[in-house]
Amino acid sequence: MSTETITFINFLVHSLVIGAAAWLLVRFVIRDALRRCILANLAVLMCLYSPFDISMRDLFPTKQHVPVLTPIRETFEHDWRVKVEPQKGIASPTVAPAVASPWDWNDSVKWLHRLSWLVTALLLLRLLVQSVRLQRWAWGLRDLTQAEINTLPRDLPFERLSVSDASCTPCVAGWFFPIIAVPASAFQELTPPQWRWLIRHEREHLRMHDTVAVLLQNTALAFLWWNPFAYALIEEFSRAREEACDAAAVEEEPDQSSYIDFLLSWASKPSPSRFAMSIARSRPARRLQDRLVALMEARGVRKKLGALFVLGCAAFAMLAPFFAASFGIATVAAQEAAKADPKDKTMFTRIYRVEPGFLTLGQEQRDPFAGEPPPASMTAQQVLEKNGITFPEGSRALFQYATSQLIVRHTRVAIDQIEAIIDRLHHRLPQVYFQCKLIQADQHIGSHESILQSDEAEKLWKENSQRKGVDLLSAPRVTTKMGQGATVEVVREVLPEKPESKGIVIEAKFIGPSIKLVANPAADGKASIEAKVDLGIDPDAERPWLPKKDAQPDWTRVQTLSVSSKAVLASGETLVLHLPGAKKPVTVLITAEALNPQGQKAISFESTATMQPSSTGVDVPDKAASEWAVRVYKLPKSFPKDITPIELLKAAGIAFPKGADASLKDGKLIVRNTKANLELIQAWIDAMIYREVKKSVHLSVKVVEMKGDLVKLMSDWLQPSTEKVDAIQTPAASEPPPLAVRRQFTVTGIFTDPQFVRAMKRYAADPDGKLESLKPNPNSQMYVLPAAMGGQEMKVEPMISPDGNTIELIIRTPSQDQNPSSGISTSVTIPDGQTVVLGSQPSEGVSRLLFITGSLIEEKDKK
Repeated sequence: MSTETITFINFLVHSLVIGAAAWLLVRFVIRDALRRCILANLAVLMCLYSPFDISMRDLFPTKQHVPVLTPIRETFEHDWRVKVEPQKGIASPTVAPAVASPWDWNDSVKWLHRLSWLVTALLLLRLLVQSVRLQRWAWGLRDLTQAEINTLPRDLPFERLSVSDASCTPCVAGWFFPIIAVPASAFQELTPPQWRWLIRHEREHLRMHDTVAVLLQNTALAFLWWNPFAYALIEEFSRAREEACDAAAVEEEPDQSSYIDFLLSWASKPSPSRFAMSIARSRPARRLQDRLVALMEARGVRKKLGALFVLGCAAFAMLAPFFAASFGIATVAAQEAAKADPKDKTMFTRIYRVEPGFLTLGQEQRDPFAGEPPPASMTAQQVLEKNGITFPEGSRALFQYATSQLIVRHTRVAIDQIEAIIDRLHHRLPQVYFQCKLIQADQHIGSHESILQSDEAEKLWKENSQRKGVDLLSAPRVTTKMGQGATVEVVREVLPEKPESKGIVIEAKFIGPSIKLVANPAADGKASIEAKVDLGIDPDAERPWLPKKDAQPDWTRVQTLSVSSKAVLASGETLVLHLPGAKKPVTVLITAEALNPQGQKAISFESTATMQPSSTGVDVPDKAASEWAVRVYKLPKSFPKDITPIELLKAAGIAFPKGADASLKDGKLIVRNTKANLELIQAWIDAMIYREVKKSVHLSVKVVEMKGDLVKLMSDWLQPSTEKVDAIQTPAASEPPPLAVRRQFTVTGIFTDPQFVRAMKRYAADPDGKLESLKPNPNSQMYVLPAAMGGQEMKVEPMISPDGNTIELIIRTPSQDQNPSSGISTSVTIPDGQTVVLGSQPSEGVSRLLFITGSLIEEKDKK
């Protein structure tokens, strides 16, 4: 059963149990009318409140907390690339397909739940309508005339009396400001003793606020319409309440037969509403009969409840939920908690679907600018031990690379703890989309290290873009993951003219901007941004940051301007930095935006909201040595031959109980062991085979030419499902750069696979567009650009990152002015399957873009 089904059924059971216990007390134990009235009213409210209270708090806590709720983990089908694969099991026998059940119990209960809420809504609506009608009827009654007042006994109060000109029985009407309604005929028919009975009876209803109690009871009954004990308790309340009012009416009169005749005379009169507290009704007849019997027996009614009775009611209110909680269906939490005995050393094998980079999750992030080597990958058992899980003898954790599955063999308590750790390690964070602008002007723009809102940054740019002497040097952008450093370079290397002596390494200098960025999670959905901006310039050149094609920068004159900063930004905010030392001050604007794995804008830098339960494979208890089997394994090349198989497998953590054996024969491993240990051996061997699989990078390069500003068009195509890609702008009042500069390719952004497919579909629909796929030179990594783009060679150097899941690209685009020394080198890291977009400013009404897609391919053994 699902959690919703168990909760719904238990609510019904607990409400019925509490109602039944209270009805037995009221019907057969409590004899006094006032006490029966109070206890019945309390019980009706408890039938509704206590089941909610039982579900909201743990009435029977276990000695040790065991995480038992089904964890919610993020699926990885919507990761950096869209890829859906069926989950593969581990060497399990063929199982016949299950026959679908003709009906689902959970669905049936769900429909019953919906039906109950529908009936409740209708009953509440009916209660509202009837209440409004009764209140309007009470407001329509008239006050007493002086003649009518003169007919009343002088010792009776008449402030709350109202008169109805229609025929009706005397009653109390109105919810919060009730009145005593009497028919006009009563002033001619009733005697002074009868007036005293009537007023005393109805004033007792007013004194005990019975109209409010009836309103609460009927509201609760709208939710408990299915509970027969709720109806029985309300009937007991009505009988006891009328019995107490009758006792107040007659007080200590020895002969009550006249009062009985008085009640019977009103029983046939109509009542204005079932919610009006009428002095007598013929229906239900059993209620009137019980009242008459009580009057004939002269039963006494207490004036006060008594301290012992109040304590007893308080004890009932506290103990009833504990009593009711012992009934019903055991929840998943209770079942698991009962099984999760810390002293139980029975081993279970459980399989979890995790992401391919599970072994690198949770490792401390190194300084992206320090040049430190990446940390070595840990084993699955080391990852769990680092998070507080101990592995006694017989337990084991293995990560199966081929299927991205984590196989754990441990006790039930430890498995529940491991499940919580897996959820925490897979806490997903959005990507970070950085947009940078380097602006040179006569003075710095804005305040150094100030943080601007999106509208403030836009206003600052509009105000300064029209000023004379303002130049936009570069506008690089890049998408990266949280904690992963990104470097954006639009530079031109400068080497010394004369080679130095051998053994002396001369650092190459560069001209142009190099921006290093890294973002880490911060509080309140923000990101902690670390930025380092280097700008290489030739101060003696006419354009210090962009020498002309015939200019040969002197290595000794090249200077590097640098600025570093740390700031905490919300998504869409901009950090302002001032580069010192230039003849014309340079301002850097760095904007950070949050993107989810599909490339869509996220509200903040917190985890994404596309989290769904991941499927857990099997949960097989280890039945000691009762289930044995023999299995033959194909050995990988790296399987050690200088040690016996048993010693090797024992060193890997595989248990070999008495009677287990392992041997090598004809290049195969034959093992006799328990089924649980055989599955661990299979996973261990699969991991060794996977380590021997080599990966290579496949590049797909496409060139697109199209009329208009293609960057702006792509921004429109991808809206509203992704981030807006702003076109690189040139200040209106500044001198436009040369044609070769406008045609120079720089990084425009990084597309996920869905974004790239969407952009290509929209582009293919344009009849004027030109698309060309570039093939590399077989002997090099050079791609020849079309003649319209200069016809030169572009070099792309791909490398697999140490984590084995991302690709590092070094892209060297040639200069468009035929000057080899002025080419631009760009370094970027992308996940498997993503696309780097390089674009140039529109020239001659034509936009040109390069799409470089990197994919990881496994190189299978050809033997």
